[in-house]
Amino acid sequence: MGELDLDDKLDKRIERMNSRQRSFYYISGSASDNKNRMRSFLLGPYSDYEKASSVAESKRLTSFEIFEMSSSDLGKVSQVLKARRLHSGASIGDVFEKLKHKRVGQEENSI
Repeated sequence: MGELDLDDKLDKRIERMNSRQRSFYYISGSASDNKNRMRSFLLGPYSDYEKASSVAESKRLTSFEIFEMSSSDLGKVSQVLKARRLHSGASIGDVFEKLKHKRVGQEENSI
């Protein structure tokens, strides 16, 4: 019963976020850090798919996904991603690993 409630809450939250008029694009994936550890990242929001795609290409990302959400709030989008990963069967440790966030306009560094 509790699992169904969580699924319903996740679906409703995604529906609320996507029911707004404007869309934003994000890049999510994983890359190795300077200590050769794999780290998850979330970049965005971008105003259109082409901009997100060009950023991914310029950073030479190999393992990533570009997706659309109606929220420009990086924290909310991060929460939804974590809930999706948990729902898809990822381990709790992997799900709650801190995503490296980067808002558009922040100083450009490597991921």
